[in-house]
This record gives sequence, C-alpha cells and structure tokens, in this order.
Amino acid sequence: MTKKNKELPNFDKLWNYGEPEETQEKFLSILPKARGSDNKKYHLELLTQITRTNGLQQQFEKAHEYLDQVKASLTEETQVAKVKYLLERGRTFNSSKQKDKSFNLFLES
Repeated sequence: MTKKNKELPNFDKLWNYGEPEETQEKFLSILPKARGSDNKKYHLELLTQITRTNGLQQQFEKAHEYLDQVKASLTEETQVAKVKYLLERGRTFNSSKQKDKSFNLFLES
C-alpha cells in the first residue's frame, strides 16, 4: 500500500445516516484524494456512498450520474464496488418510485 492510500480515511466511519448532506460534504472532500490515489476499489466504493447520500436527499438524477461513472469503471478486480453499485442503483430506482427497475438489480447484487 502506498503512502497515498494510507491517507484515505475509512469512509464507513464517516457515515451519519441522519445527516446525509453533512456526510456527502465529508465524502466529497476526500473524493479528489481518492481519485488521485492508485486505489481504484476505494474510489469506486466512495462514489457509491456519495450516490447513497444523493438518494437520501432525493437527488436521484445526480445519483444516477455518479453510478454511471462507477459502472463505466467496474472490472473483475472491483467486485465489492460492483455489488455496492448494484445495491445503490437499485435503491435509487426504488426510492424514486421506479420499483420495477430496482428488483433485478437487487437480485443481481
């Protein structure tokens, strides 16, 4: 692990589900460092969590934009990010009253 990767915080510990806007600000503040690291898995997983903060704030279009970025970067080496991507895409559809689009995503995850 490089020094850059050691500086990346555990984003799970930054979550405050009761304050998604505050959590989103924290996640966005570490996004440039994640992008600049050589840890693709971390970067993609962080994007899925930013997506979740968007969904909790009913910012569904923005959530899908982030999810499109994740989908375009998924590989065989990013399986955890893929599961998180599928869950968050499903949650975003489900929360935006498009339940028919969410079902298969939940099954695949």
